[in-house]
Amino acid sequence: TILMRAMLHAVGLRSFSTIAFAQERRSIFDAWPSRQQFDHCIVAIAADKSVTSSAVITHPDLGRILIFDPTSTTTPPGELTHVQQGSRVLIGAGTENDLVTLPFPEPEQNQLVRAMEAQLDAAGSIRAIVTQTSRGSAAAYERSEFRNVSAAEYSRRVESWIARGART
Repeated sequence: TILMRAMLHAVGLRSFSTIAFAQERRSIFDAWPSRQQFDHCIVAIAADKSVTSSAVITHPDLGRILIFDPTSTTTPPGELTHVQQGSRVLIGAGTENDLVTLPFPEPEQNQLVRAMEAQLDAAGSIRAIVTQTSRGSAAAYERSEFRNVSAAEYSRRVESWIARGART
């Protein structure tokens, strides 16, 4: 987070350290949000109106800010991890420290869509092409699965999923 903030500063962008609880959405004691309630540091980046993203919030004093987790290898800028969606974070902005609730993306920005084209021949055999498109958290999960297992294991998991889904 410090390196990311330094790089943003070098190109003239304002940013603020933002602390979150990375393990789950969890209630934060609003009357006294202390650092002991958090375990992860992310970045809030000043954003103009040209930035359109479900990870942009409008802060009453800081204006439009984009929430970004530079440590996530599967969630791209402009999206929040599934745990960050709807969670409370503390933005460290000098005297403007503020506890805010992060947004949930619109449903169409956070979905998994599967389509199948199938042909059944006279002998009862089926041939199918299955297409899966993931967005948001579903895509981050798929990227994580793909990156964290071998190619053979990933293929086995996909084949197992297809076999389970093809049963009646």
